[in-house]
Amino acid sequence: MHSNRNSLYKREERVYKSQDEGDVKNIKGKEKLYLKVGCPIILIVNLSDELVNGLEGKVCELYLESVVCFFPSIKRKVEIGMHYFKKYSVEMKKDIGCRKQLPLSLAFAFTVHKSQGMTIDRISIDCSNMFQYGQLAVAVSRARNKRESLPIQENFACCVESHVIPQEDIERKQIFFENFENTDMEELNSDDEPKLIEMIDKIDKSWAETDIEHEISENFKFEHLLLSLYHKEAVTDQQINENQVLAFLQENLNETKQFLRYLWNKTYPLIQKYFTDKTENKSINEFYKQFNKIVSSDEYNLKLTKLFSQNPSPAQYNIAFQIHTSLRLEMLQQQSTPIITSAVEEAKSKKGTEFQESAAGRGKIRYLAGWCISRVKKLKMRKLSTYLYKRDKVDLVKQMINDKDLLQHLEGREGELLKYSLDKASLKETMRRQNVRHGLTNVNDKCFEYFLLVDKLVTSLQTVQNLNLHGEKFYAHLTSELYEMKP
Repeated sequence: MHSNRNSLYKREERVYKSQDEGDVKNIKGKEKLYLKVGCPIILIVNLSDELVNGLEGKVCELYLESVVCFFPSIKRKVEIGMHYFKKYSVEMKKDIGCRKQLPLSLAFAFTVHKSQGMTIDRISIDCSNMFQYGQLAVAVSRARNKRESLPIQENFACCVESHVIPQEDIERKQIFFENFENTDMEELNSDDEPKLIEMIDKIDKSWAETDIEHEISENFKFEHLLLSLYHKEAVTDQQINENQVLAFLQENLNETKQFLRYLWNKTYPLIQKYFTDKTENKSINEFYKQFNKIVSSDEYNLKLTKLFSQNPSPAQYNIAFQIHTSLRLEMLQQQSTPIITSAVEEAKSKKGTEFQESAAGRGKIRYLAGWCISRVKKLKMRKLSTYLYKRDKVDLVKQMINDKDLLQHLEGREGELLKYSLDKASLKETMRRQNVRHGLTNVNDKCFEYFLLVDKLVTSLQTVQNLNLHGEKFYAHLTSELYEMKP
């Protein structure tokens, strides 16, 4: 589409060929970029706070190794030069490829995903390859003028959600109603009424029965759950309706608990299957797919219809989903309890474990110690230059000067360290990383010994068990433990 649209511009075309080094497979940037004055473009990297990835513009001037573009959102022209796109190898821990090219791409068309967050005057949409519900709505919502923004085809299959009734449900309904296929309801007499009531009771019983394979935890208080979902100050119609639904569920507690047991029995096997002590992101994604299948199934809708004696309203659907979500959290807690208990015991047993040292490892610690001292010193100097001539900051300036002097005492000169250091082997890592100016900071032996001690303490705490136990609070746990140890 880009090449076809570009031919509409009857101006001279310029081809910008990339300069590649190493492995450039799947690297960002075009191998050949075809541009003309007036064609729409989009930035594909962040160049500054204003020139960000996704910024739209138009080409104004073409030069040998740069392009002048006008960007309407920032209302000015900018010359865009060549950019170095690099490819990094995690295994080799270094850059293995580089491409020199303009950080631009033609912007006659976008994918729906790329268009998110953009505001466009008018659009045309090709929905022939859309594969998810809502993609067309996302695309249309990007346009300011929606009346002139139409799909360019008439096949809207992507907007239609199909509902498949399970074969077992069809067979069950056929069995229930096969005795009534040729019956005129007006011909039923009083003798037939008990049979009809018996048939209805049989239908109710069949939907009421649920085989409970997984018992709900005794600690889970369902009544407390309902109370926690109430809106204390219901203002909107939605909040008022949801409070009414919760009141109905409390009045019909037996039926509500029956629905609860159904949800538990459906969801708990998924928790056991996908959440183990070796859970990966792929397993979590699969769990939520299966979870969403449950709440969108015909069986789930029939259970809700039976519970509320009507087709569920939006408020009833919402409360049912909140109940299901709370149950899911309770199941996760129940499933994770033995894993956490095991992690706590193993963390206690391995606390304080020491690891073997090496000259290379000590060298890296010494290099990092110098980096930390240099970084803190720069921050102190920056603040010092800010407050130096402010009368109300005299005491603060004195403190910062003392801090700066203390940091300087922790540093060591390379020549002296090579002569007098007790661990000369640890200096090699910093010397290896030195540039021509030899500007990296070295630390003296006492400072180095302190960082070695801190590293031992941190290493003893950095265990898989502690990570499982503290999760997102892992860093805070390390910090608090170090403060308690006072190295």
